[in-house]
Amino acid sequence: MSRQHFSALLFALLLFTASPLLANNLIMVRTVLPLEQVATGLKTVVADHGYIVLDDKNFGEQRYSVVTVENRTMNGDLLTRYPMLAPFLPWRIALIVENGTTLLVSLNPLYLEHHFPNSGPIDFLRQSSRDLRKILLNVGEIKP
Repeated sequence: MSRQHFSALLFALLLFTASPLLANNLIMVRTVLPLEQVATGLKTVVADHGYIVLDDKNFGEQRYSVVTVENRTMNGDLLTRYPMLAPFLPWRIALIVENGTTLLVSLNPLYLEHHFPNSGPIDFLRQSSRDLRKILLNVGEIKP
């Protein structure tokens, strides 16, 4: 693995949490589309799934981008009831250009499920996981 690839992977992992992550704690999709087309397609797919794009930041001369998304119907007092979700919300999707492809990476919300043994926001985390998987898969299916 080259130094650039290692740096990109490390960037994505550190972006989502300071704890170590296993591959099953991430949702990842690779596409042959260029970053600009992926970013545009992502915004459309996000809206189609009832989410809104809150922010879109580019880093590294158009090689990395971070998109923050939020569910339009997310309960406004969710963070009041579960403040430990604050570092993770809104959800972030990293777009990383690598060898002529674009990698989309997001923390799987189910990774947080073990922090809430007595139900808590389990339904929200499960629904968010399903939604983020669908969003990334739909973006990955966009034709060049």
